[in-house]
Amino acid sequence: YTEYYESVVVQFEINGASGELDLKNYVTVGKNSFTLDLYDNKLYVCSLGGMQNAGTGNADTNLCIVDTNNFIQSGVVTIQIPNPAQNGDIRDISIIDPNHVYIFAGHYDTGFANMIGAVYHTLANITNSASWTKIISVNSKGYLWGIHADGSKLWFVKGTPIEVYNGSPTTTVSPDKIFEILEMSDFAGGNLNSACFIAPSL
Repeated sequence: YTEYYESVVVQFEINGASGELDLKNYVTVGKNSFTLDLYDNKLYVCSLGGMQNAGTGNADTNLCIVDTNNFIQSGVVTIQIPNPAQNGDIRDISIIDPNHVYIFAGHYDTGFANMIGAVYHTLANITNSASWTKIISVNSKGYLWGIHADGSKLWFVKGTPIEVYNGSPTTTVSPDKIFEILEMSDFAGGNLNSACFIAPSL
């Protein structure tokens, strides 16, 4: 598709009598939303801004913050990345605490061979995207991308390998561990199709 409408975040409540989901409200966010993360009663929604392009990011890419306690359209805050054509589409976010927010942005090169982008660190007041600090540069093959920070490690699904960074890095870092495809499967030519990070039991 070349044309995209705004994505929709829908709020339901559980009907105590029937157990069914009853529509409560909805808000619209960016086009082609990829991921969302819940932190401090707010949903952080990453949107590509349209179709995935070769060689450039989307002008309409954004990060929308939806306050679950003020779930109305006028309460949605929209953040844009500087120079999206070069810096790419906002694809994922992971928040540990007010001092550790990680954002991944990027776009494919002109032949859709490599993802060009970066992982950024910033504070929870993320509305000033010009202050985001690039900590990991990306120029890699693959089509599964995502980040997850748990306070102990930063996990980066980087195309097919998964890179692991100890602690909660705030400046440029190199991975402490890389899981290559043969450490996750027995097919050397395989690619990751999905990955899920599950919190340990307390």
